[in-house]
Amino acid sequence: MRKFLLLLFMLFFCLQANASSWLQLKEKTYIDLDSIDYYIDDYDNVNYNQKTFWMKNLNDKSEYFKELEKIAGTKIWYIIDKTVINLHSKKIALVSSTAYNLDNEAIDSFSRNKYELSWHDIIPDSFGEMLYEIVKDPKPFEKIYKKQLMEKEKN
Repeated sequence: MRKFLLLLFMLFFCLQANASSWLQLKEKTYIDLDSIDYYIDDYDNVNYNQKTFWMKNLNDKSEYFKELEKIAGTKIWYIIDKTVINLHSKKIALVSSTAYNLDNEAIDSFSRNKYELSWHDIIPDSFGEMLYEIVKDPKPFEKIYKKQLMEKEKN
């Protein structure tokens, strides 16, 4: 019985949780609604005016991906970015990015510290403003995500 409980305990803590709610924003662009959270900087300070989130961009065969593949010397399946939005100043910055190959292996990545972030204005009526609205209040977008799941299950 002890061995069984030990095995159960190990499985519980060793299994990787893949609780992601990837809401499709464009044909090959997704945001993980479950990842939206307040920004915690390099010194573990929580900033309640800033929120982070993960985005996934699948290879759309654009010039951007072709150039990345040329640099990497291999095919890229997708890129996952961690982004931060300042809700007060309506600015956006890229925190980190990782590119994955067709075998789902990370092939390149970078990460920026708080002082290295390059902040950009969020332009009205842009994709950035849509991200701002989702991150500011993700609740209404959870319904859209559930509808997308239902559509996938039908197909």
